[in-house]
Amino acid sequence: MLIRSLASNYLKSILRSRFAELNLAAKILAIVFIWMPLYLYATAAGLFIDLVFDTDMPAIASGGALYFLVFWSVLDVFFRPRISLPLFPYLATPITRPKLALFYQATSIFGKINFVPFLFVLAFWFRNFLLKDVSFAWVWLLLFLSLSACFHLLTNLLRMSLSRRYLPMLCTLLFVVALAAMEWRYDIPTFAALSSALFEATLGGAVWPLAIVLAAGATVLYISTGQVVRALYVDDTALSRPRRKVAGKGVDRSFTDGMLSFEWKMIRRNKRPRVLLFTIPYMVLYGIYMVVTSEVMSDMSGISYILEILNLSLALLFTPFLSCMLFIGSALNFRSVFYDGLMSRPLLTDTILNTVLYIANIMLLGYFGIIAAVFLFMQNFATLPLAGYLLLYCMGIKYIMPYIWVFEARRIELNGNVFDNVNFHFGQNWWISALCAVSICFLPPLLIALLPGIHWGGIAIGALGLAGLLLRSRWIAAITKNLEKKRYVLMEEFRKG
Repeated sequence: MLIRSLASNYLKSILRSRFAELNLAAKILAIVFIWMPLYLYATAAGLFIDLVFDTDMPAIASGGALYFLVFWSVLDVFFRPRISLPLFPYLATPITRPKLALFYQATSIFGKINFVPFLFVLAFWFRNFLLKDVSFAWVWLLLFLSLSACFHLLTNLLRMSLSRRYLPMLCTLLFVVALAAMEWRYDIPTFAALSSALFEATLGGAVWPLAIVLAAGATVLYISTGQVVRALYVDDTALSRPRRKVAGKGVDRSFTDGMLSFEWKMIRRNKRPRVLLFTIPYMVLYGIYMVVTSEVMSDMSGISYILEILNLSLALLFTPFLSCMLFIGSALNFRSVFYDGLMSRPLLTDTILNTVLYIANIMLLGYFGIIAAVFLFMQNFATLPLAGYLLLYCMGIKYIMPYIWVFEARRIELNGNVFDNVNFHFGQNWWISALCAVSICFLPPLLIALLPGIHWGGIAIGALGLAGLLLRSRWIAAITKNLEKKRYVLMEEFRKG
């Protein structure tokens, strides 16, 4: 009864729209002239693919199932829109938001684009398993459909998370880079071995592969349903935990977008902050040049190995770290006289700091994304994992410099000439910041030189960065306390200016 009511409301929303007849005609034409040829081509490819490859097709299918699902999941993330819950069925029918989210997640499986791989696999299974009277045909199909549902729910979760947080994007990027390095550089068929182990164990009568897949699917279903429910609208009953105040971590997304827009306008419309738009691309080009000219070999040793590691570390660590610190220091210094002096309602320091560090993370992700593309283009897979380790190191270690940074209590003219009448005033403890910056930049090559191998050193570097990310809240609290001590001095200098 409930499903029939939801289906009826969905059909009414289509037929009663302003351009219902035009939309219906366009959908019918798209199905006839676009989707039907694709469906026929996928079915024919599944039926006659064994004529091209004269091998044991069931064994190849068992080993390449996960590769096929990962490839299709990547396409699914980019070509299928994310799930959105309309408000009308929630108000018109006595249904809870979790059930409504489950209904729309179930209907998303039957999307037009998902029928292309489904028809291909079904035709392939019918010709190579069922017609050849393979004893484990139905068991193979059940396990494959369970894996497909699990990957589909995972793409729903990833699609809902990519538009809100940068951490899923980072994890996905690191996963793809690690998988490409293992497959193409080190000849480690990770997915092939895992897929063969799952299917061979299931075909041998074991129950644990199917149980693991079903448990993973249930976990992803629970998490993705929560993400879809939160996308309906946010109030005190939608969240599983109490809503924080505006000044805390629960800042709404529109407020953060406004802060980012304000930061961009401050940089773009003033001469001194506009220098960042020229220095950061220069740092990126310098890093690309250093990566292209570096030649780190596994059989190198001695002083040449240390020099090459130092060269590569300068490219992958010093340039993005210097750009990130330049932005953080400039934003906080400018903000001390721009925001606090001119705002009608001054913001809390931790809110400002969270926004600045968020932009710094975006800068680091963009820089290392470009460097990873250069590595892939050059097919330099030996040192590609080092870029991921150094990215974690930069993201975790960037909290140290704002904590010990010596900010000058003086008014800065934002729209003044960058090179005219510039007096570089350093605080009395400026050498502490310089010494800390040098130590941060030279610690990774030192660890790589001391530990046996570049990968063990990279793991140690990544562990340090991960520890910094896990202690993020403590770092922000300490930086906030340090900045608030200087706030009164900065405001007094602003009034004098």
